[in-house]
Amino acid sequence: MTGSDEENGEDFFLTPATDGQMEAQLSFEAGPFMNFPSPTAMTQLAAAGIVVRTWDLICLGAAMRTLRSLPNMHFSKEAVERETRMAALSRELAELLAAGGDDDGWRCFWGNADWSDFDETLEQPDPEETIDVKGLQSELVALGKSAAEQLEWLTSAKYSAIEPQSNRAERTRYFYWLLLIGFWRYQLQRAIGTCTAPDRDAYGPLVTFIRVMSAQGMTEEETKGTTIRAFIRRFAPRSAHFADFFTPHS
Repeated sequence: MTGSDEENGEDFFLTPATDGQMEAQLSFEAGPFMNFPSPTAMTQLAAAGIVVRTWDLICLGAAMRTLRSLPNMHFSKEAVERETRMAALSRELAELLAAGGDDDGWRCFWGNADWSDFDETLEQPDPEETIDVKGLQSELVALGKSAAEQLEWLTSAKYSAIEPQSNRAERTRYFYWLLLIGFWRYQLQRAIGTCTAPDRDAYGPLVTFIRVMSAQGMTEEETKGTTIRAFIRRFAPRSAHFADFFTPHS
């Protein structure tokens, strides 16, 4: 690669991100976050004087994919109860099967099998279903281990510095907005803050950024300036936990 090629490559990452690039980033395993931003978010942000470059957008997409894999995003009372019950029931059933009673290692479900010739031929008809008991027992043991492992992973979120939220919709917005604030702070390297209008509404670049990046997936009520300002004031310090998610272009 020539010096000119390297410079052109660098120039590409420093060009303003496009709406098409944002769509491509979000469509690649961005999970619950992919439908939040306005389809023309990059255009709107540029018009508001908020510069998001191609490299920044790539880092934001990678951060979304990382965040969606954390236990904090999946923790809920229902999920914990499900894994707890699955671990207990699979272990109990595996123990019942291990207790014996199936000498040949198989169980059958005969259902509507035709036994009309049995008295004459002494040959059993084919059952509708057959179960490999030892194989099933082994799979139940594995399922119990998997559920216990999943339970440990889920409950680890309770001891995270960023606590999970109980309601799924609230939890998704909570982490999404925290990630956006982290992106603003560590990727774009801009100051966190808001302004207050005479009518007490909130405005400012960060408020605009969060509103535009939430315009499609949230209601106007959910993205009011005062709502965003309250979130920033209460939770912005927690965005520090996302510092390692971002790499500003040098």
